[in-house]
Amino acid sequence: MTQKLHNFIRPTIFARRFHIAKRGLIGLAAASMAMTSGPGAVAATTAQGLQGTWLMENRKAEVKVYPCGDALCGKVSRILKYPSDGARTDIHNGNKALRNRPLVGLPVLLDFTPDKDAMKGEVYDPKSGRTYRATITQDNPNKLNIKACLLIICKSQQWTRIR
Repeated sequence: MTQKLHNFIRPTIFARRFHIAKRGLIGLAAASMAMTSGPGAVAATTAQGLQGTWLMENRKAEVKVYPCGDALCGKVSRILKYPSDGARTDIHNGNKALRNRPLVGLPVLLDFTPDKDAMKGEVYDPKSGRTYRATITQDNPNKLNIKACLLIICKSQQWTRIR
C-alpha cells in the first residue's frame, strides 16, 4: 500500500520535465511583461497617452491635459454648458481670494504623477469648491477613467478624448 501511495505522489520524469518547462515559460512571460510594462514603461506610456483634450462625462466642459513639470495637469479649456446658477467664475472656492477666477482656464487636474499602472494626484471640483485625491487610469486610448475619493467614498467618471 505504501509503495502504491509513494508511486502516486512521486512525480514521473515527464511530469518533472513538464513542470520545469512550465516554470520556465511562466518566468519568461513574467520577465517579458516586466520589460515591456514595468513601472517606468507604463508610467511613460500613461503620461503621454493622457495628454490632449477630453470631454467630461456630463458633457458640460472640455479639459485640456498637459505636462506641468514632472507631473500632468488639466484645466478647463471650454465650457459647453454653464452651471444653472449662471456662474462664470469659481464662486464656490473655499478661498475667497480665488472666487473671481474664470471657469475657462480653471485648473481641475492637479499634479498627477505615475503610480504603478495609474496616475495619482488631485481633482478640483468647481461645483463644490473642494479638492479630492484621485486616480486616473486608461483602458483605451480614447477613454479616461477618473476616480476621486473623500475618505472612503469615491466617485468615478469616464472622459472621452476629443483630440
